[in-house]
Amino acid sequence: MAFTICKSIVANPLTFFILLISTLLVTDSTAQQSEVRMSDDELHKFLDSADEQATVYTNVFKNLYADQTKTTEVFDRSGKLEKRRIVLSDLIIYEAQSGTSKGDLREYHNVREVDGKRVKNRDRRAINLFSRLKSADSIEEELEKIKKESLRYDREISVYGLVLAQSIALSRQVRQSFKFAELRTEKVGEEVAVVIGFQQTSEHSSIDMKIKSPDQLETSNPYFRGELWIDLKTKSIRRFWQEVTLESPRFNEPFVVIRQEAEYRPSEFGIPLPTRITYDAYNLNLTKKDFIAMRTEKIKPVVYLNRRLLIEYKMFRKFDVSVAADR
Repeated sequence: MAFTICKSIVANPLTFFILLISTLLVTDSTAQQSEVRMSDDELHKFLDSADEQATVYTNVFKNLYADQTKTTEVFDRSGKLEKRRIVLSDLIIYEAQSGTSKGDLREYHNVREVDGKRVKNRDRRAINLFSRLKSADSIEEELEKIKKESLRYDREISVYGLVLAQSIALSRQVRQSFKFAELRTEKVGEEVAVVIGFQQTSEHSSIDMKIKSPDQLETSNPYFRGELWIDLKTKSIRRFWQEVTLESPRFNEPFVVIRQEAEYRPSEFGIPLPTRITYDAYNLNLTKKDFIAMRTEKIKPVVYLNRRLLIEYKMFRKFDVSVAADR
């Protein structure tokens, strides 16, 4: 039983769009752990500092570009791989130049290869694109052109803007809709990170999560939950996982439809930069027997991994404005 997912989140600096998506990675169980305790006030001040550091992360990113590899996989109910696509791109951060949203940042993916085949005239396409942006009538039109070009080779999973968007729960703007708890400290590389758990407890106008599911399930409350690894000294995010769950009166517990994990490592640019972001999308695995049982009782939901997207980053560099077109 498939779900269609469309998410639009606006929470500075977390503007991003997701179409047909999701996530999974495994945390390092061998990391050193210890218990820590903060008061509620101390915890929220710590989160405030991390939110401020996320803004620093975004501002530094404006001057960088990187090699990006997207690997998309589709699985059947038994876990067998059905499709795979690999897209290699240059990731460039574009700053909007017009309208009231001047200065807003968006990702631009200048695709080099698709499944090992070189994309012809890619730099010429990029030059033509940015030339057309100068004549855009509005900021919305300007940014839509960037997104459309960036996603032109995406198929089963289409993700836009997530390299700039760290965990939604970190934003001060939506924090009133979340419950937080300090769980432990762990070593991440050579540094100590505070691990903070979070659970969304109410809706928020800045979190617009639309998940279409079969009418008979009567699903509700698409809420986030997860954990943040925040560097104790610098307050930078070093890792996070978050997932979206749904509730249904047909099931005895919430079930996961999306899971995301991101990992960051220190860089020469003064901030931890992403190394990989993983998304898993899940579908319900219901049998005819399950549908019969749901008529009279609540059952345990069972999901299977349907789509996976792995995005890997390397070779971050300062942006060079001189671009030569392919011949």
